Amino acid sequence: GTGSSTVEAFLTASSNADCAAEVDAYMHTNVSGAQIVIACRQSGVFASRNYYRLALLADGTLTLAKVVSGTYTSLASTAYGTLSTGTPYTLRVEAIGTAIKAYVNGVQQLSVTDSAVTSGGGLALQIANPTTATTVGSSATGWAADAVRLYNT
Repeated sequence: GTGSSTVEAFLTASSNADCAAEVDAYMHTNVSGAQIVIACRQSGVFASRNYYRLALLADGTLTLAKVVSGTYTSLASTAYGTLSTGTPYTLRVEAIGTAIKAYVNGVQQLSVTDSAVTSGGGLALQIANPTTATTVGSSATGWAADAVRLYNT
């Protein structure tokens, strides 16, 4: 059958509300539906999480979103471009006051103003690699992460 192999990690920290989260991401193979997500201002537990998140999909779509009390809302999206396997992509989501920004390899890609998540000092990392009848989502397919960082800004 089809499904997804998802790995999530949450770090509750005592950073400032003005913070940024960053990850070095690598795509092992271009698997349709695979995505990597980095988030900042993370607080709360499973059903009531709050954070701002940046997702990069295997098809090159970049999405900036918020999760408030566990409810996902897309804020902005763009076609980043064709991705190459084995190439590192440094993803950064930054929340300073109400300015929420997304960067890839140090270049700003998206920017919005939003005041829904005003506190929380943790980060979240999610890697979702789809599973098909012939492919099991794993660290050898889709995305992998290295050097996850949380900054006070």
